[in-house]
Amino acid sequence: MRRGALSSLAVIAIVAAVGIGLQARAATQTTNTVEQCWKPGMGHEASIACEFTAATGVEKQLDEAYNKLYGDAKSAAVDNPATISHKGLTDALHKSEAAFKTFVAAQCGYETQLYTGTPGAADADALCRIRLISQQLKTLEPSKQPHN
Repeated sequence: MRRGALSSLAVIAIVAAVGIGLQARAATQTTNTVEQCWKPGMGHEASIACEFTAATGVEKQLDEAYNKLYGDAKSAAVDNPATISHKGLTDALHKSEAAFKTFVAAQCGYETQLYTGTPGAADADALCRIRLISQQLKTLEPSKQPHN
């Protein structure tokens, strides 16, 4: 095997390992929510309210992360006006944010439909949002300093 092919395989292995780690962290967040929201003696309505509170919390964290990225984009453009376009960065980030939020709505809509007519539909929606947004928050971490 050529050296370039070995390098490519190494990169693929690293990317796969990182992806598995991100999935594990998102699964941990979902597991923590289930453990927190499904305690013995807790009614289903209270559990769902707890899950939706947790989902709202990660959605707020996501909005804060994107706001931070928009601020970083502005700073990067000010620091490097000859090489970094603020409009280009913010346009790309806006497209990414909109695409992710569309994906979450579609995927969680699909997962919720699997449970239509059952008490699990509301749980499926909240836990899906927690899982996907938690993954995205970890994915955005390396992007926090686009000009470094």
